[in-house]
Amino acid sequence: MDEGYGYLLLYVNLLLGWTFPENSGNREGCRFMGKNGCELPARHSFCLNYFCPDLKQSLGERVISEIRATAGAQLLAGWELECALDRWTGARQARR
Repeated sequence: MDEGYGYLLLYVNLLLGWTFPENSGNREGCRFMGKNGCELPARHSFCLNYFCPDLKQSLGERVISEIRATAGAQLLAGWELECALDRWTGARQARR
């Protein structure tokens, strides 16, 4: 999934204090996955909405619904921030 992250979402993560892992080439799967899960503070919608079958079964529908509601609020806030940054960078480019 790491290749699905665009520059704006990576920039948002940098603004939130995240730093790129020094040696991500040795990991299998997503380069943002750490020992305790995703290390990104701002995540792609796929990552917030995906639950593997084992996780769905262990958490149950009520908890999954609560997580999805929280994820939805985070995705909306992230989308609004990305749009604002896109407008800001576009305006700066136009002034040059």
